[in-house]
Amino acid sequence: LSSTQLDIKFSEFVSKVTAENIANYSVNNGIGTPSSALRDATDSALAHLTFATPFPNGVTDTIIIGGVKDLIGNTMLTTLKTFLYFVPQTAAFRDVVINEVFPDPDPTIALPVVEFIEVYNQSNKVFDLNGWKLSDGTSISSLTGYVLFPGAFIILCPAASVALYSPFGPTMGLASWPALNNDGDNLTLKSSSGLLVDTLSYSDTWYNNTVKKAGGWTLEQKNPKHPCSGEGNWTASNDTAGGTPGKTSQTGTGGSTS
Repeated sequence: LSSTQLDIKFSEFVSKVTAENIANYSVNNGIGTPSSALRDATDSALAHLTFATPFPNGVTDTIIIGGVKDLIGNTMLTTLKTFLYFVPQTAAFRDVVINEVFPDPDPTIALPVVEFIEVYNQSNKVFDLNGWKLSDGTSISSLTGYVLFPGAFIILCPAASVALYSPFGPTMGLASWPALNNDGDNLTLKSSSGLLVDTLSYSDTWYNNTVKKAGGWTLEQKNPKHPCSGEGNWTASNDTAGGTPGKTSQTGTGGSTS
């Protein structure tokens, strides 16, 4: 119900004494037992729990329930249930960054011969990507629902190619893919409210390598935490596969991730 309130619905009516015994409930992640437990005034199969320690946002918790009895004295088996408290947070500029692009997949090195864009959450916030927009200036693609946790990334690719990139990591297929120009493009990422979250105007000169510029290699951001995303913060991937969708980059400095 909130960061400190949780309802438990039993499969039958339960005794008031056992339903209101706080020792019969415990949540992991350091939350512990509730500060209060009340059986509902009209529904005897419903208990309202209140906790002193808030549930962490976007983290799956587990509650252990045991010792609760029905109205004729049968004690339930100890039961574990998972739950998630999640409130999407508002993204500021560069909270989430475009971290790797694959505009020219042909000739292939070892990656699929399909374009992709990797997005990385470099903040300590949790976001729901539903309704976010990716644009190349001429077309706009809508992202679907996905919870992006701090330090996590997701691979964006054409909808028909999800199966090709899923083995590399979390992947979202876009029904309308903004085809990437090999020699350069202007990309923008906006939140569902229209806020500009990141922008990238890349060029094929950023490869800094004539061979890699010809195709099959991605452009990787060296340091996603750098406040600016310009030529000095990008270069061709050094990975033998041609890029690093879904794993840590070997290109960057300062612990970059891609």
